[in-house]
Amino acid sequence: MATQKPDKLQKIEKKSSTLKNNKNKPKIIGKRATDGKEIIHVVEYDDKIRELLVPSSEPTVYPALLDIDEFERIKQEAKVITMQARLNKLEEEDREKNEQIQQCLARKDEMRKSHKQSKDKEIQHVGV
Repeated sequence: MATQKPDKLQKIEKKSSTLKNNKNKPKIIGKRATDGKEIIHVVEYDDKIRELLVPSSEPTVYPALLDIDEFERIKQEAKVITMQARLNKLEEEDREKNEQIQQCLARKDEMRKSHKQSKDKEIQHVGV
């Protein structure tokens, strides 16, 4: 007595065999994401076929080997700067700029005073 397969399984086998033998499919040059992986064909209502990709237990992602400089650059670019942090940074830069301007003006005044004192000494020295 031969075992009979259910109708759905017979349809799956027929459909999968016709898909494998289909020569009208366009040839894709290069590597596909499904190459070398297990695919299950499932027949749904109205004879529609879905291809399900079975995930493997091995990871497909390989670790990247990066230069230390490249790693640091990527780390810096990955930081998300909030609006508050940007405002704080701008205020700090503004404060530093104002301090530098004040220091520059103070040095300028000192130089003017020292130059004026040296001129006064020259005038006194020449006048004697």
